[in-house]
Amino acid sequence: MKIFKTVDGIIKYRDTLENSCIGYIATSGYIHDGHKMLIKASVRAKKTTVVSILVRDNDNSREELDARNQSLVHDFDVLNELGVKAVFVLTQSELHSSFDSIVVDSAMLSSFYSIKGLPKLISSFLTTHNKLFHIIRPHDVYVGKNNYPLYFLTMEMINSFFLPIHVHGIATVRSPVGLPLSTYNSYLSEEERERASIVYKGLNAAKGLIEKKKTISKKELLQVFKSIVAAEKKINLEYIEIASRSTLVPVEQIEKGKGVILTAFSFEKTKKNFFSKSSAINLSDSIEL
Repeated sequence: MKIFKTVDGIIKYRDTLENSCIGYIATSGYIHDGHKMLIKASVRAKKTTVVSILVRDNDNSREELDARNQSLVHDFDVLNELGVKAVFVLTQSELHSSFDSIVVDSAMLSSFYSIKGLPKLISSFLTTHNKLFHIIRPHDVYVGKNNYPLYFLTMEMINSFFLPIHVHGIATVRSPVGLPLSTYNSYLSEEERERASIVYKGLNAAKGLIEKKKTISKKELLQVFKSIVAAEKKINLEYIEIASRSTLVPVEQIEKGKGVILTAFSFEKTKKNFFSKSSAINLSDSIEL
């Protein structure tokens, strides 16, 4: 397995693969079973599998740098065992110049979800992945549906820019208590994961209701969800929305098979964590209706 830490390095390597079909998975490192599912799907399809690891710029203390380096060594071993051919490790500052004047955005979704810095997150995600797609030039991209908005945005950007990339949406991989496997969820203790899983219980209850009624109002779905989640005082809901799967636009009424529930929430930890810089961990979850 080859490891690259510069844009020039990965571009030159990609130029040697003109006769290969490239499968690509974007990560933030700390490889978990959710990432493994995406990678295995690419390897099974006999793609030349490339993984990117986008690391933080603000790991400044010795403890943080040591933890990041130890994680990278572990990640490289795991990726090599899975059959990954190349890994691209970079930081945001290496990918984005302070003089960048051109960004990619979704004006429609930013206006619908104009809360708590979400428009900035949307623009950052789209701009970062647009650059990565042009650097790596994959034929296939494997994306988890655990963060449905980012899965949707990936598809929309590829379609909008006529990129010759096929998106494979992989079902959410969950822990035994129901939390989607993600880098941020790994910061929670076993007890905290159990408590945070109440969000998934609320999502499942809402899904069960639409299974019975086939068509239901947003108000009724949200009442069911919130009545369950309210029992956990350490959870602060940033947003909860019912949207169309095909547009991600919020709707007031939804039919079975056509919607998705989107949530973002923070969980207040007992102790601060040097990975998260805060006692609150920001999480998200979604479920197709």
